[in-house]
Amino acid sequence: MTLLDPSVPGGVLPDVAALPRGTAHLPRLLRLLTDAGLTGRGGGGFPAAAKLRSLTTAPVRLIVNACESEPWVYKDEVLLQRRPDLVLGGAALIAEAVGAHELVLAAGRGTATLDRLRRLLALTPGLFRRVRVLDVPDHYASSEASALASFAAGGAARPRFHVGPMTRADHPGGPVLVLNAETVAHAAAVWASDGAVVPTRLLTLSGDVRQPGVVEVSEHAVPRLTEVLDRAGGPAVTPRAVLLGGLGGTWVPWSRAQRLRLDPADLRSVGASFGAGLVHVLGADVCPHPVVADILDFLAGESAGQCGPCMFGLPSIAADWHAVGGGAGTAAGAAARDRLARRLPLIAGRGACRHPDGAVRQAASALAVFGDHLQAHGAGRCDAIETEPSTDTASEQGVATAMGVAS
Repeated sequence: MTLLDPSVPGGVLPDVAALPRGTAHLPRLLRLLTDAGLTGRGGGGFPAAAKLRSLTTAPVRLIVNACESEPWVYKDEVLLQRRPDLVLGGAALIAEAVGAHELVLAAGRGTATLDRLRRLLALTPGLFRRVRVLDVPDHYASSEASALASFAAGGAARPRFHVGPMTRADHPGGPVLVLNAETVAHAAAVWASDGAVVPTRLLTLSGDVRQPGVVEVSEHAVPRLTEVLDRAGGPAVTPRAVLLGGLGGTWVPWSRAQRLRLDPADLRSVGASFGAGLVHVLGADVCPHPVVADILDFLAGESAGQCGPCMFGLPSIAADWHAVGGGAGTAAGAAARDRLARRLPLIAGRGACRHPDGAVRQAASALAVFGDHLQAHGAGRCDAIETEPSTDTASEQGVATAMGVAS
């Protein structure tokens, strides 16, 4: 059984009567999750069983995060459309096991996922003793775990300065467990199969691929990136580079990406991770400068506005990038490039959340991968003939195609 198993009719609801009640099944659930090696699918990659074990005995609020603030990512939307039984069933399974006092299903304001969650909840009475849908502001940082915890407790949807794990009893508002929608779906699949199911991974394929959509990747027989792209009909043109993880992810040149396996260790070898599950292909006919400029402008504009690295650092990074491309072959362009290279290490690792780190990773990898192109671009010798859609329009992709398991 896989999350997007085509043999399972889409839209199946969980069997509420069959869900285990109480906390007696927690030891078995922890054992199954540990044996399966399930890690979080929201970007952090933390072992799911360890996250559950970190909970104190105090009542906990469980938040299932289906916000997908990444403009090019829509795997959770597809998952909720195809397998709501796994998402809702997994959420209730874990909420019961940890003795949660409330189950919160979070989705972005004005999204199809939010509407779908509300309809699904109305169709599954008795799912959990106290459950609600959280209408999260349409802001990139609002879906960060501590921002969700704050908003669910009646505060602002802004990341908090971390002073310790949110699962601790002394966490403001009580302990909170935040899990991605895909993570809880995997937990349900592992539970239902008594551990026979090996977790897979959902990836959103976007950009210059023939059939953008969501693909399910095996973690048992790890495929090459090129094999996964073949599930989407392959690249539409010869790629220049691939962005892995999300807007705050890592650019990898196509010459290296062709040999890359979708394995955490192989991804780390190029400074990348699965992140939010994005694989975005940039064609060789697209100029990378405006693409990266759009991304950095977007990330700067999505700051929570509460700490210096975001408020001042990210706009400066974006301005430097614009200046680098505008005159890469001039003294001003060279000065901007040097300034950007000096600035990036000063911003990384600071702030209330990881938002600045993502912008630094985006800019640093772009500078490394596209450096030669920037020189040609600034000298008026840009080899591209097209520009990429901005991050504001790239998310208008509708319901994606689920393309089976790549292995």
